[in-house]
Amino acid sequence: GKPTQHIRKLRAGVPSDPLELSLRLRFMSGRNQGRHLDLINTVTALGQPGQEVVALVREAGGLMLRVIEVNDGLVLVNGEAVAEGTRALKHHDIIQLGEVRMMVLFEHPIAAMEKGTEDWSLE
Repeated sequence: GKPTQHIRKLRAGVPSDPLELSLRLRFMSGRNQGRHLDLINTVTALGQPGQEVVALVREAGGLMLRVIEVNDGLVLVNGEAVAEGTRALKHHDIIQLGEVRMMVLFEHPIAAMEKGTEDWSLE
């Protein structure tokens, strides 16, 4: 419920300001296709050890992709291979880990509801 979510947010050190960006991943392929993953924690690890593993790190107002492990597969952002280090992610970027594709979504929960999305842009 709500209290649990609130505690989770506090634990993660993510401000609970309603204008705080809501960061989500939408799975475009693989067994979770069509599902969303909310990036509530400061660090979210994705992938499988022994294959491709990345960490998505929330930083002030944004999101960084940090490559932890690349084996036989590839880590791609918008079709470009990311072999090592970190890379800033933007709204609608496509991350590919092996066969799984995900779209990054930056959403202003309150602003989006009140104004409609035409009033703001993260491009």
